[in-house]
Amino acid sequence: MLVNYASKRVVSRGIFATSPQPDVIENPGFQVDFVAREGYDIEGHELELKFEVRNIFGEKHEEYQKSGSNRIDVNSYDIGTTFSLSASVKL
Repeated sequence: MLVNYASKRVVSRGIFATSPQPDVIENPGFQVDFVAREGYDIEGHELELKFEVRNIFGEKHEEYQKSGSNRIDVNSYDIGTTFSLSASVKL
């Protein structure tokens, strides 16, 4: 299990030249992944099986500007959950 956490952070400073704008904030939050890898020896050949589930809880990527109760999403999107299963053989 892999657990990643990052707190809110500023990715771009607001423009204050003509009209003040708030900073662009990124909110990565938590991401939980599961990765399993196992190697086998079959008749002198190496076999490796790998299974991955990334972003198990379906966290979204959020970048936004906020001023008071107003919020504008700048670069927010759904990452989704990905599944991967693979096998490799060394001959």
